[in-house]
Amino acid sequence: MNIKTFIARNSREALQKVKEEMGPDAVILKTRTIVNEGLGHGTAREQIEVTAAIDYDAALSPERIHRDYEDKDFQKKWEQLESRLREITHFLMALEATTIHGCNLTDLCVPRNHYVYYRHFGIIPENIHLIEQHKKGEATQHTRALSREEMQECLIDIVRSIKIAKESTLRDRQRIYAFVGPTGVGKTTTMAKLAAIYKVKKKLRVALVTVDTYRIGAVAQLQTYARIMGLPLEVADNSAELRAALERYRGADVILIDTAGRSPNNREDVCRIGEALNVPYPIYHYLVLSANTELESLLAAEKAFRLLPLKSYIFTKLDEVMDGSSMINFLLERKRPVSYFTTGQNVPEDIELATRKRLGELILRRNRVRSIERGGEVMHYGPS
Repeated sequence: MNIKTFIARNSREALQKVKEEMGPDAVILKTRTIVNEGLGHGTAREQIEVTAAIDYDAALSPERIHRDYEDKDFQKKWEQLESRLREITHFLMALEATTIHGCNLTDLCVPRNHYVYYRHFGIIPENIHLIEQHKKGEATQHTRALSREEMQECLIDIVRSIKIAKESTLRDRQRIYAFVGPTGVGKTTTMAKLAAIYKVKKKLRVALVTVDTYRIGAVAQLQTYARIMGLPLEVADNSAELRAALERYRGADVILIDTAGRSPNNREDVCRIGEALNVPYPIYHYLVLSANTELESLLAAEKAFRLLPLKSYIFTKLDEVMDGSSMINFLLERKRPVSYFTTGQNVPEDIELATRKRLGELILRRNRVRSIERGGEVMHYGPS
């Protein structure tokens, strides 16, 4: 231990001297006021005397340890540890592949390495058998070194296993679309985006109808969109009023119907939506879901709204998602196609047709974040 005494005009100056000479790890042992009579001219002045000490073992302090983290030797050891943890993870995933559901790899027709890649991409074990493997390989009993080509094949197999809805062509036939789903997923904004596309970009005759008289401000919000785009809007409280509105809009190319968001836990509310939409017209039902929802909640919502004749899905809020594995697993498990993705609040810019390329990018976004966090390589996705 090194002990020193410092004399200064005041305590602030004394502490500064201690810090400069002994560093931030120094400990103040004693502070006292002294009178210095050797200043001349027969005057004396009070000064501060500070006694400080530093322990040379202070290298073990949290501050010193933090600085040591930046040492090259430490970084090398850390990278070695990460590499070994990845090897252990791969081994556990491969072991899991041989025991899932009591099946072996031959039963699943999934090579062990492919299983590991699927798990890296966020696919849950229960859904791996749903992936259509277009390049089947023989099941291996040993995990080979990671192959970029194999990983890309697995990514392509995942996105090819998901159904993509084809964009409808009107061909002189009126189309009626209804937007249903849980509360807060963005049904009204999504409907407004499609209305703007049909009206402005495709030059079609568009009409809007809302049966959402439950949510405060819902009609006012849609009225604002309708006024800006110059579209007619009808409000219907029940199926009879909806039928009358559809009859009035027989000359429209496209009719879009907004509905109230309902909790998947309330079966009666979902049934009321079905009753309101029960008209003698062919209605294409979109189930609108948020991409940042957990898989369990997505499945619960789909199960609840399955009471309606659902045709395809629209996923919103892709811009808010860093890990889209819940949506990917949902689309693998539920075989209906996905039609659109929305990526923000701007009308009509932030909506796009669903594509397998976009799905692949979303899967890799999860992989990219994980790779950046551990300083690994990021794979890019090319095929559309």
